[in-house]
Amino acid sequence: MKIRLLTIFCMCALALAAQDDPDSRFPPVTPQMLTIKSYPIDTSANAVVLAEYGVSRIVGTNNGEFSIECKIRRRIHLLKNTAFDNATVTVDLYTEGDNQEKISKLNAATFLQEGGKLKVIKVNSKSDVYSEKVSKNLLRKKFTLPGVKEGAIIDYEYTVTSDFLFNLQPWYFQGDIPCLWSEYRAALPQFLNYIMLQQGTLPFTIESKEEKMGEYDVSIMKDIYAGKTISEQLDITCIVAHNRWVISNVPAFKAEAYTSSPENYLSKIQFQLAGFQQPLVEKRLLSTWPEYSAYVLKGFDFVNEMENTGEWWPEEMKQVLKGVRTETDIAKAIYTYVSSHFVHNIENGNGKRNALKKVAAAKSGSILEINLLLTAMLRYAGLKADPVMLSTREHGYSNEAYPIVGQFNYLICRVRADEEDWLLDATHPFLGFGKLPYNCYNGQARVLDGDATLFHLSPDQLNEAEQVTAAVNFNTADGFHWTAGISHQYGFFASEELRKKIRKDGLEAVRKELAGDESSYGVIRDLVATPLDTVGAALELKYNAVNEVKTGDMIYFSPVLIPHYRQNPLKSAERKYPVEMPYKISQQYTVTIEVPEGYLIEELPSSLSVKVNGKGDAEFKYTSTAENGKVSIHYILDIAKTVFKPDEYNALRDFFSKMTAKLEEQVVFKKKE
Repeated sequence: MKIRLLTIFCMCALALAAQDDPDSRFPPVTPQMLTIKSYPIDTSANAVVLAEYGVSRIVGTNNGEFSIECKIRRRIHLLKNTAFDNATVTVDLYTEGDNQEKISKLNAATFLQEGGKLKVIKVNSKSDVYSEKVSKNLLRKKFTLPGVKEGAIIDYEYTVTSDFLFNLQPWYFQGDIPCLWSEYRAALPQFLNYIMLQQGTLPFTIESKEEKMGEYDVSIMKDIYAGKTISEQLDITCIVAHNRWVISNVPAFKAEAYTSSPENYLSKIQFQLAGFQQPLVEKRLLSTWPEYSAYVLKGFDFVNEMENTGEWWPEEMKQVLKGVRTETDIAKAIYTYVSSHFVHNIENGNGKRNALKKVAAAKSGSILEINLLLTAMLRYAGLKADPVMLSTREHGYSNEAYPIVGQFNYLICRVRADEEDWLLDATHPFLGFGKLPYNCYNGQARVLDGDATLFHLSPDQLNEAEQVTAAVNFNTADGFHWTAGISHQYGFFASEELRKKIRKDGLEAVRKELAGDESSYGVIRDLVATPLDTVGAALELKYNAVNEVKTGDMIYFSPVLIPHYRQNPLKSAERKYPVEMPYKISQQYTVTIEVPEGYLIEELPSSLSVKVNGKGDAEFKYTSTAENGKVSIHYILDIAKTVFKPDEYNALRDFFSKMTAKLEEQVVFKKKE
């Protein structure tokens, strides 16, 4: 009886150990596995992650320091050929000087079924891995699983070793394909203080933390005499926190219309090293905002370069500033000069910033370089100007609580003139003085001054106003057709894009695009754009549109000639993250239609007024009238806020459904008897 109980106990212990081992989620691939065509988690998915895990731990080194080892394994079933891009794996490695992260223990294979038998094609870890220098601090390793076809399973694992303790790998539980099991483990000793940042709405299937005593062996090479050294072993015993996070049955994240960045909503965990504790020398690493501001400025070497601005100060600035008196006019003159004379080019591939003297000579540079040069010129002219760092919409939100490495990706300039602050971006010459691209309005911005001054840029500060008027006449003199005289006044940001296009491709390209894009149009004539050269002003296009009409007892005419919303942009039945618009929207549309000669009005769209949740956060009003042989249709759309919470989604989706349905309704004319 004792033997039997002992046997059962051992079997249970082994079973528990197997469950605790992340590799237990990767049973041997069989031909039967390859016959599966879909999975219940998402029967339409083109691929499914069967299992994935990451395991990070701290290890001692032979140079008296510590490093991070992170082992990653992932198995994916490629169900359709549209998923083959998952067979190309990229691993980003941080580099600094001669020191760089390293990838090792790469083991990758493709599993196929041929003739009912299993075929395995492996990756050669030496010849099949390619390197790409992305920037000064980023090296990218890349390999592609061979022989993939529909139904193949790919499996790969590798280990990344890093001497940069601040670069503890984040873990994304969610991606663009569903995942059956996503697991991350991190064994963190008490002498390293990491702050964990958790994001996402998906609940953990398993979340545990167990503290155990652990040992770390560190070797230190010491000089004895005459160049001879010995290795001294240092053993550190301390509490180690063994963290485990698991999310099972993870749905794919599908970015929909009006999503600022998936980075804001993907379920993930990331870490920030805050400092060292005993038995190491205690040290706080997490900077205050003023400390971080000083660190960034030092990295730019901006303060030193400011002292040399006179060496490269453009000779033509004497003429540019001639007769300019007020601080605001000085700022406008310098901004106009830089924005119109300097070309924004692609960011430097090596991540190195060129000296401002070199940028001034080349009349071109990156966003960072041009806006730093603008700041330097404003300061040299006697104005108070500072660089400002922020995170753009596509880059994701930045954390206000404390500085996190890599959370900012954009730099602008703030100048104070005549007791007023102006925000400038000289890389967008068609925006105008004091205007920023809308993707800069994404939360906190930090001035790189002594206080790291905080202010906020909200999309609610922006309003894109647009107005269209049209007059339609039917003509039978030269074949039955209609002609519409159209005036389209674009919003501020749309005007910027249109001016850029006209400057680059010419007005004829815009005419062809209008004729091709607008489904109601056949021919565009007499196109005029005004005021074309007044940067920052709303741009108006005036033109005549002509299209043939199918004649008969009935004429069906779509009165909305400018298709802002042909379909509801909100497709999904539910949404678990906010709807985020880049700016508030104000649209007005008016069309008058002459009743065709020999016809009567048979059917006219009814008027409609609809609001989101009965409030003015979003409002649509549509009216139609008929008198004196003319039909008049007018609508306004006002979206007065830019963020709608998930619990407002259904009401907003219903709002767009009613609006788009109304905009598709036709005016029907019936031939007189």
